[in-house]
Amino acid sequence: MVIIGLSFFASPAILGTSGFENPFIDGILEGYQTFDAIAGVVVGAVIIISLDYSNHTTFEAKRTLIRKAGFIAGTGLLLIYGGLIFAGALYASTFAENASRTEVLAGLSTQTLGNFGTTFLSILVALACFTTAVGIVTGTADYIKGVFNNSKKVYIITAAIASIIGIIVGSYQVDFIITLAVPALMFLYPITIILIVLNTLPEKYASKLVFRGVVLVTFIFSITDFLGFIIPRENLTGIKSSIPFAENSLGWVLPALLVFVVLNLVQKKEH
Repeated sequence: MVIIGLSFFASPAILGTSGFENPFIDGILEGYQTFDAIAGVVVGAVIIISLDYSNHTTFEAKRTLIRKAGFIAGTGLLLIYGGLIFAGALYASTFAENASRTEVLAGLSTQTLGNFGTTFLSILVALACFTTAVGIVTGTADYIKGVFNNSKKVYIITAAIASIIGIIVGSYQVDFIITLAVPALMFLYPITIILIVLNTLPEKYASKLVFRGVVLVTFIFSITDFLGFIIPRENLTGIKSSIPFAENSLGWVLPALLVFVVLNLVQKKEH
């Protein structure tokens, strides 16, 4: 909060310059690595299932409650990431150009809050990782449980295996974990974003046909982004050059938008 408040009064002359060629696009792709969208979907589902809706029996009442909770959570994330963006701009000149993510985050906490910042950061990271891990583990276990006829035994086994895998992966350095996770995130994140967007739209604009069509197209056009981290990128030059924004790993955006518009026009014409 202090960072956000002070940064509004900072002179533009002291702001550091970005080392990225395209900060906006790179910022979006770096955001994939926070796992917030995927974790939000999973954790949100777990919370919604767990809550007692006895006082909110109608669909509209439940939807209103969820919308308010989402607004509060979204505002909190906006303040947090907004503060980090301002802090990064203010203190960019104090870090080496090749500084790792961990070094930057730890350095920002120390420079803004002193020695207390390191303790504060450790607690926040632990809480953030714990809530994300709980949501993903329980969400995965609940899904596998449904596949096996709601077997409680399967739920426990899946949760235990997922927890062990998490402990093993978590023992490695952050940069290694990110390198391991980025290919999968480049494939899963676009689909998650599309699902979130479609679920926020009125039903007349997000019918079953629109859902299936847009998600399928997003799935197809995300494959090149996924492969770009698996095989040499020069092998995909021909494909990426023919897809708008594909060079920026956002080749799914325009096709998904186009299919969304076309399918809605087709449905409107049929009715």
